[in-house]
Amino acid sequence: DIPKIEGGHAAIYNTPNYQRFRKFLVRVVQRKWMVAGAVVVSFVIAVMGMGVVKKQFFPTSDRPEVLVEVQMPYGSSIEQTSAATEKVEAWLA
Repeated sequence: DIPKIEGGHAAIYNTPNYQRFRKFLVRVVQRKWMVAGAVVVSFVIAVMGMGVVKKQFFPTSDRPEVLVEVQMPYGSSIEQTSAATEKVEAWLA
């Protein structure tokens, strides 16, 4: 819970956390080109790092396996579901 601060709305700006945050923001704004450069350098490093990461959407598998999800209307019988899955199996075979 956030403690209530006595002194009304203006008293919020006299809290230690706000003062530290304000000092940080002032420094960032004063050094905006340095901060922008750091962001660009970080982005370039991240893009270069992407080349190191192995690009593989699905891992290789030795098993010839396909997962299929069959959705049936609510209340469908097991016989209807079995018939639908048999049609899918026949189509895939």
